[in-house]
Amino acid sequence: MKLKYYALLSIGLIFSNINSSYADGALMVLPISMSVSDESPHTVTVKNTGDEAMYLKVELQKVLNPGDKNEKKVIVSSLPSPGLIAFPAKLALGPNQSKKLTINPLYSPEKEEVYRLYILPVRNYQVVEETSDKINAPVVFALGYGALIRHTPEVAKQVQDWSARCNGQGMILTNTGNTRVLFSSVQAGNKSAKIDKSIAVFPGTPQQINSTAFTAKVDNKSVIVKCD
Repeated sequence: MKLKYYALLSIGLIFSNINSSYADGALMVLPISMSVSDESPHTVTVKNTGDEAMYLKVELQKVLNPGDKNEKKVIVSSLPSPGLIAFPAKLALGPNQSKKLTINPLYSPEKEEVYRLYILPVRNYQVVEETSDKINAPVVFALGYGALIRHTPEVAKQVQDWSARCNGQGMILTNTGNTRVLFSSVQAGNKSAKIDKSIAVFPGTPQQINSTAFTAKVDNKSVIVKCD
């Protein structure tokens, strides 16, 4: 099959309101997503909006296959050279109290990396007088949240590019640059095809599209991609 794709100048820009905070019960996290493209520390604010004390476990995980629905993650403490670290690992918040977590970049990546910052309420937490970083059992985790952190190359070195290749199931989208490519307002050319309305393609993680044609917007430009 031959593949054809076109870029059409978009008429105007589309703006959308994106929530910048997350609240679940008594826990509020701000922001829920961020992009880190320099080597300066960034912060995440965590607030206890309830009327009881809250103890939290903080864990940063690297996503090995960003953009895939079934994310594979690994704790950064197990990596020989993680790109980001988060501290402190534990927080204690009184009623209506807020504190900041620090996200510290250790290097500037050649290609975009994706992390999730998990902030988990611990219902049973015991403080012991020792230099241990362990939470003593029994421990029950309440519902927490995984904030998204995109660790990108320096702005001047960012390249956004992509390609498409036809196969027996439709086509494969591949990121040929070094930062995420976001396809929004996606519509399949064949009505029977099931396709997501938004598709993020990250370096190193191609995306299978179960359609031989689709339209979308990339960087506020309309594109048409189809196999002949």
